Order: sequence, then structure tokens, then C-alpha cells
Amino acid sequence: TPLLPKAEPVGPTAPPAAPAPANPADLAPDFELESTFQKAAEGWPDLDAHVVVFDLAGLRRAEFTTGARIYPGSVVKLALVATVLEQFGNRELQPNRVVQLQAAPGQRRGDASVNVSELLRRTAREGDHMATNALLDLVGTDAVASTIETLELSSTAFERGFSRPARGAPPNRMAPADAARILYRMALDDLPGVGAASAMRALLARSLGDERLRIIPRYFPGTELMGWSADARMEDGLEVRNDVAY
Repeated sequence: TPLLPKAEPVGPTAPPAAPAPANPADLAPDFELESTFQKAAEGWPDLDAHVVVFDLAGLRRAEFTTGARIYPGSVVKLALVATVLEQFGNRELQPNRVVQLQAAPGQRRGDASVNVSELLRRTAREGDHMATNALLDLVGTDAVASTIETLELSSTAFERGFSRPARGAPPNRMAPADAARILYRMALDDLPGVGAASAMRALLARSLGDERLRIIPRYFPGTELMGWSADARMEDGLEVRNDVAY
């Protein structure tokens, strides 16, 4: 276990005088905060990460990368989850609706039929590609594209299912800053759809296995850690994991 830097809370402890802006890009950059996380990352020489921090309490932001070359496209499922929750809130989609599952080539065979709530749980908590594809077929790529546009996810593409032929569609991808933007909107209770923000918090609430992320509450008391099932093992043996903190 590497030695961690002394865990002193970083930055202001008093409530901000102004409300958090709707756009996290309007938060003030904090280079001291960026440096703090860079020093923490130095404790793990093999850490390959891109970290984005939006601090609502201190109205500041920081971002740094350790030289990460890749990240799995599975984190883009956040956009699909937001789309489904919006449709739940607007009563366009019923959580108890039952759909048939179709396994992609090479995937395990699943249940013959599952309701939408269970598909959403498997997508968010298990990273299940089969469940993800069923949800994508149900809501359609146009609806997901509309969510991506509404949330201003400028570096996100989600135009095809997982483990399916590309057929000319670009690879699924979501930049770390876009994933953080969704969580920022969630924290502000500003996701489209009635109750969508609280529903997403409930979906993401799970224990984490990565000890490295557990340093965050040492700097930000009261931070709630949430897991996102988007682990991947690349062909060169590099294991990649996405985690989130709220």
C-alpha cells in the first residue's frame, strides 16, 4: 500500500456565497487543487487515469491526467441511463414493461424476458452489455443523442450497441469531463425528467473495490463514493476501471 499524502481538507469549508453555476465550465479553475491530486496520484506509479473534479461547495474545478491513453467506452452508458430515467419521469416508458433479450454473438444467454427496471439495474450496476443493448433498442439512438445534446456532452458518441458489428458507426466513447458533467447535473438535481437525479444516485450507490478512489473523502469530507461498472481488460493486458464520486 503506497503512502498517502497527509489528508488535510482542501480549500474552503464555509458555504459558497453564490449558487453553483448550471455549467461546470463556469467554475473557477483551482490549480492548487489540481496539484494536490497530482501528488496523490504519484503514490501509484502504475496509475493510468484522467481525473475531473467539480467542487460544488468551493465553486471550483480541477482536471489532470497521468498520461492515460485509453478508457473503456462502457462509461458512455451513463448517457443511456439518463435517457431511460428521463423517460421514466416523463411517463414515456414504464419501468415494469417487459422486453425480450437477444444475446449478441459470443455473449452468455440470458433470461427470455426482463422488465425495464431490471435492465437498467444490470446496465448501471453490472455493466451488462446484453441489458444495455436491449435498453438502447427500446429507447433508440435518437433519444440518446437528444440527451447527449441537452446535457452538452461534446465529446460523447453512442451510436451502436455493444459487441455488435459497427456498420460504419463510430466507436462508443465518453470523455471523462462529459461523465463528470452528468454527475454534476445529478448533484444539482438538474437532470431531465422528474426524479431522474435522485434515481441515478440510487443506481450508482454501491461499494467500491478500488482503494485508490478512497483517498477522495480524505480531502473532501462528506463525499459519497459510487461505483460504476465499466471495467475492461484490454488486449495488452491493461485493466481499466471507471469509478465516480459524488
